[in-house]
Amino acid sequence: MHERPLPLAAALSGLASIVLLFIGQAFGGGGSPDLNASRATITDWLARQHADAATYAGGTLELLGILAMVVFAATLWSVLRGGDDSDVFAATAFGAGLVSAAVKLASGPAVFAAVWRHDEGLNPQLGAVLVDMNNVSFVLTWTIDAVMLAAAATVILRANVLPRWLGWLAAATSVILIASAPAADLVPPVGILLTFVWIVGTSVVLTRRTLRPHARVAPAHA
Repeated sequence: MHERPLPLAAALSGLASIVLLFIGQAFGGGGSPDLNASRATITDWLARQHADAATYAGGTLELLGILAMVVFAATLWSVLRGGDDSDVFAATAFGAGLVSAAVKLASGPAVFAAVWRHDEGLNPQLGAVLVDMNNVSFVLTWTIDAVMLAAAATVILRANVLPRWLGWLAAATSVILIASAPAADLVPPVGILLTFVWIVGTSVVLTRRTLRPHARVAPAHA
């Protein structure tokens, strides 16, 4: 017998998600102002945004990136459950991945509305609130991603279903995410950047496993 490899699309989902998110932001003119931005700064940023083809293309790519994250969460669950007798930690990682993707999806309409309505005389205070809603939702995902990484680290370090360096990186990153979320307006987003690195690293490891030839063991004869 041999371990059945993952579908290639599933193995690549994490890498695809991060690439799509970054390319989408580049098409859309970069991310929104940070939490420390003044109302005037946010108003100026909104004035530079345009509901044109590039913005729509960037938004579409970001949407696809978030949806790919759902596939990655399911892929991670399928890997972790092989080393989790209780299924609790594998299911926790899967659930947290889904919730994180849902929060990301739910935050998008706020900033989209601000960009869409700005040229129609959107009140600057309302525009700032809509952008802040998007930013606070992003910070909220740090804590949710921390749960996913902590659950994944527990299984990886116990059962070695993935390389141990991924387990230690997940454990350290989960702590950084939790610690930095309350001070998100004061500290750089190191935790979420490490999360992206972990997702890409996990996806690369899984892709290499999928592409590696799996030797079949001949059945024993009496």
